[in-house]
Amino acid sequence: MAPSSESKREGKPQHPDSSPPRGVLSWSLQYKQDAVVSVTVRSPSLTYVLKYVPEDFHVTREGNVVSYGYGDGLREGEWKHFSRDLTRDLQKGVAKKAFQAFRRGGPARVVELRLEGIGCVTNVTLAEQEHARMFFSAADWLVKSQVCSRGKDEIM
Repeated sequence: MAPSSESKREGKPQHPDSSPPRGVLSWSLQYKQDAVVSVTVRSPSLTYVLKYVPEDFHVTREGNVVSYGYGDGLREGEWKHFSRDLTRDLQKGVAKKAFQAFRRGGPARVVELRLEGIGCVTNVTLAEQEHARMFFSAADWLVKSQVCSRGKDEIM
């Protein structure tokens, strides 16, 4: 994140890690039963937990826990690949003022990755960016979700 023009004018030094983690967490999950992936993100002043759960909702928040549902349609033994932008997930899950306070709190780090339930997890990576993989994942979803009917494509 580039320093603001205001802080440049005032001569304030900008810490390179003064924003939430600029990272994409990726993993592959073989679903068995109630598999939950939790990521704890901490700045010096605040801590949030991002949870990815087998539920059919988009996002909920309770206290410092932000939960994202990845759907309840996975069958036992089925593999699914996940790529999550932690900064965006945190930004979508908390109020704007809370997110800004987290950003101003100082350097943020992923401090814990917790796996709960029954399943198998592999190919876990935390990268600065994963644009290509996220693009191809979205393109694959679009192709699979199209239904050809009456001479035109529709999205299911």
